[in-house]
Amino acid sequence: MVDGLREYYEKWQRHDPSRLVRQYYDVEYLKDLLRPDVEDEVYVEVTEALKVELANLKLALEMEAGKKGGKGKKGKPEKGGKGKKKGLSMGTDALKAELVSEGLIRAYPEAKMGDFVGSMCFLPHPPDPDIAPDYAQLRQALTCDVVIPTGHFSLRTKVLSLPQTVLLYGAPGVGKTLLARAIATSLGASWFDLSPKAIEGHFPGKQITTLLQMIFEIAKAEPPAVVYIDQAELVMGGEAAKGKGKKKAAAAAASASAGGENPGRSKKDLLAQLKSLDGSEGIIVLGCATNTAGNEKNLTDFFDRCYYVPCPDYNTRIQLIDHFLAKLGARRTVEAKTFNVSALARLSEGLSGGQLEAMMKRVLTPSRVRRLDRDALDVSEFLTSLSLEIPNFELEQSYHKIRERLHPPPKTPEQLEAEALAAEEKKAKKGKKGKKKK
Repeated sequence: MVDGLREYYEKWQRHDPSRLVRQYYDVEYLKDLLRPDVEDEVYVEVTEALKVELANLKLALEMEAGKKGGKGKKGKPEKGGKGKKKGLSMGTDALKAELVSEGLIRAYPEAKMGDFVGSMCFLPHPPDPDIAPDYAQLRQALTCDVVIPTGHFSLRTKVLSLPQTVLLYGAPGVGKTLLARAIATSLGASWFDLSPKAIEGHFPGKQITTLLQMIFEIAKAEPPAVVYIDQAELVMGGEAAKGKGKKKAAAAAASASAGGENPGRSKKDLLAQLKSLDGSEGIIVLGCATNTAGNEKNLTDFFDRCYYVPCPDYNTRIQLIDHFLAKLGARRTVEAKTFNVSALARLSEGLSGGQLEAMMKRVLTPSRVRRLDRDALDVSEFLTSLSLEIPNFELEQSYHKIRERLHPPPKTPEQLEAEALAAEEKKAKKGKKGKKKK
């Protein structure tokens, strides 16, 4: 061993392989050597792709056969099936391939709760529908109420008030979809898109029942899962129902849909699928709503938890402006603190985060960013761009109805007295009617 170490130190320790003569290799020999392994790998990949394609074709043919054969004998199910759809007899892989091809299962951009930029309000306040929650409270509530219980199987089986349906409502651009993606990313969940735009032109008419059965069968087999519904106010308020007012609401919702189909056609089957769950499956129906006026009752009746996402307050707007300055290439402006961020934050009251970003993008063009070293940025440059954005004051006022429905204000002594008098009058009327019958 001593001789081997001596030989290493004397001969190989300071050996420089770059001084060796370059040895050329035979390209054709290497190709012949590696080609069999590459062909085997390509064969396996092509075989798998063909299997998926054949499964999709078979499923499509079975669904077409189901449509043609559904008219016989008044649509009675076959014996032993009891209403089970033919397409659902396929495995979950084939069902998933069908939904992927339809664009209803898709990859979503991953996000974290920290991407929802916002600070905590330093003034403590009790839960009041007139006071909007701050962004830090919203992140904490969604993490504690939704992410943690749903992400742990032991908690899903023990927590009694586990939400199965969650609604995020607020003005456009406040970050509802970002929060939905953050929830799905935190859970590592599959993403099923049931938004009116996503299902437009897919599974028309009564085929929506088959679609929901397929989605929930896959979600149960591979939890956790997020069933995402954008424009939830159209889905919940567009359900066909009896009564003139409800018919008008359904017609309005149908006309609001881009494809002309009633977006509320999935509500009935969605409720039926939710009733079959016991809360331990790890499936969440996550909705986002913007125009909630007139649909407060439908939304609060369907969704177990409703979270209001307000427009950013003053402190959050300062953080967002710094964030967008750095994102658009003006990081030096943020670090040098030569730009009056406070003034721009005050001028942009009532705007959402999306509006702030659009407003700043119009000003901080690539050519303007390149000139920042020579020409410092000033608040006056944003005034024209700010005038193009409409604040959301009226829209935020409309959310008070749904918040009051979720958190009714305490009754005044006068209201309590009036209710007590009305109850006594009803009792007196009932007593008189009983005496007359005798």
